[in-house]
Amino acid sequence: MGIDGENDGMGAAGSAADLLGTGGAASADAGQSGAGDQGAGDEGAGGGDEGAEPDWYANLSADGGEADNPSNRDWIKGLGVKDIDGLAKIARDNQRALRESGRVKIPGADAKPEEVAEFRKALGVPDDAKGYAMPEITDESGNAIPLNTDLMNGVFEDAHAEGVPKAAMDGIAAKFVQRQLDMAADHDNQMRTAADKWVKDQGNQATEKLAAIDRAASALGVSRDEMIGLRNAWGAEKALSVMAKLGEGMAEDVMIGGGKGRFGISGAEAQAEMDKLKSNPEFYSKATQPGTAENARWNRLQNAAAAYADAQAKAA
Repeated sequence: MGIDGENDGMGAAGSAADLLGTGGAASADAGQSGAGDQGAGDEGAGGGDEGAEPDWYANLSADGGEADNPSNRDWIKGLGVKDIDGLAKIARDNQRALRESGRVKIPGADAKPEEVAEFRKALGVPDDAKGYAMPEITDESGNAIPLNTDLMNGVFEDAHAEGVPKAAMDGIAAKFVQRQLDMAADHDNQMRTAADKWVKDQGNQATEKLAAIDRAASALGVSRDEMIGLRNAWGAEKALSVMAKLGEGMAEDVMIGGGKGRFGISGAEAQAEMDKLKSNPEFYSKATQPGTAENARWNRLQNAAAAYADAQAKAA
């Protein structure tokens, strides 16, 4: 992408907020092509009344006259040129029109290097790729958005090799980057919508699950950019679910293993912990109340024990 993929988030610690998306040139005037005819017309208009042909018409060829390709004499007569000075004016106006329009001969397959160079210069192709302008894109606050300059310089090298005029390439480059920004914004909005839905689906356990995601990101050393990359690769819903499950498992490991830093409790351990907690009236009364930390922990233990029992049944 033309947008820089690297930013300060690479070293920052990741969190649930990252998965939720709440972390912090002029062209030639075409009208000039008719300048010669315009000058002739003015001269003709000044010619005035009709009358005998000027004597100097006899010096012009009358051969080859056809309806769509009149002879030189008929062509001049049709323009209404009355004297030699008017004819000279036509010639000068036509030459000036060709020169000011920037028209040059299109090089053929056997064109000389200097002919090709002249053609590229007339089109507005810069001397090298550095002649193109790097887009300057800003955010809503007016701050410059960092670009992937290596990628953009590569694009400019290709544009120069293909003979793209500067004015055209500068416009294309700016639109190219802006289109990427628009696509990224649309994608981010979709991820935010999916994340909001996931949070609502968790009901009164949402706070506990978001805390579990923070715990997992911290324990695994996942950076902010890596969390965002995970969300973009998996989608917000899956990324949130997986990280929450990881964080919940880590919490149970610490509680059961006494801070040994293990990961993944067995079904037998989960059942033993549940039996132990049943003997604690204060905990057990809160474990049946949705939305409490005790209820979230009890549900995790139940899920682990159920998964273990199911696996054992299938193995048998």
